[in-house]
Amino acid sequence: MSSVLTAAPASIQAPTPRLHAISWGGALAEPDAAALRPDRVRAIFDVELTNCCNAHCIMCPREKTPAMGLMEKGTFRKVVERAVEYGRVESFVMCGLGEPLLHPDIVKFVGAAAEAGLKPSIVTNGSLLTREMSRALVAAGLRNVNVSLGGFTRETYEAVHRGLKFDDVYRNTQDFLEAARGRAFLNIQISPTRATIHEAASIATFWRARGARFCFIFPFAASRGGSLSTSDGQVMQCQTERLYRMPHGCINIEELFRPTRRDARIMHRRAQFVCYPKDRVTFVSWQGLYQLCCSDYEKKHSVGSVFQRSVDEAYAHKARASPETNTVCAGCDFSGGDLKPRNIRFYIGAAVYLARSALATFA
Repeated sequence: MSSVLTAAPASIQAPTPRLHAISWGGALAEPDAAALRPDRVRAIFDVELTNCCNAHCIMCPREKTPAMGLMEKGTFRKVVERAVEYGRVESFVMCGLGEPLLHPDIVKFVGAAAEAGLKPSIVTNGSLLTREMSRALVAAGLRNVNVSLGGFTRETYEAVHRGLKFDDVYRNTQDFLEAARGRAFLNIQISPTRATIHEAASIATFWRARGARFCFIFPFAASRGGSLSTSDGQVMQCQTERLYRMPHGCINIEELFRPTRRDARIMHRRAQFVCYPKDRVTFVSWQGLYQLCCSDYEKKHSVGSVFQRSVDEAYAHKARASPETNTVCAGCDFSGGDLKPRNIRFYIGAAVYLARSALATFA
């Protein structure tokens, strides 16, 4: 499906799960001899299957995206080939700026990524994560699901995730846990709006006791590269209202971006202005374009197509970006270069958190 949509199609429903693998018509390209060379950072792929969505969440300025549509099979194949070619892929997440479960080929895409050894994950609002869909995704090789939950009460949740039903999402999330049964992991993802932040600890306690591995929380709701206004008081500002203490049971999602010491040295050697979401995350739009950053909601700055450039070439172009050279960095309030590299405390902290999650499950 290649047509460009001017708005999210209201007629799109949950796709019928299909378990058969997608046929590429040929084997995936093997990485060349330099694919694992030491000057490559471990990349996080963020692949936008679609920027359409069935919700209107208050912390997401999706209405500012210039065009909406669905990624074609050929484009997804090329993204997978680029990831395999690059070699050092830490995670392969199907998210972007929309709801990935709206894509009719989501199960096929998960299967193709798993077959390529990429350990596929998705980020979803959970509304379309039905029991049948969960079983199909797990059978296809899905490794992680991050469900965005912005409230522990019906009133809060439906005020944050406008257009979704609290009962449906909580039921679907529980159904995924039952379908996964150790073959895939559930993570809960929380954006701290003013309405949500006081319920974050309850969300974490509830889902960790039921088997969720991580409960991630943003210590801020960033301005999304200047696309999201915080002036109405609903969304917390980054610099002035940063949460230095995580709510009980939650872990800072910044840890996702925290690099190893080697990766930190590579990025600081390559770019004068280092921001880990920019310099570690490979964001590919539904059209197959490398975007500067996942916060570029208005798609102002692409650095080429997956059909024309390798991941290395895209990173080389992104390394030149700074608040002085583009409006996305200039309008962003996330200081992504301030994160310290991973150290022994990081690994001990992660181990303790996982141990506590396991104990909560059996309590």
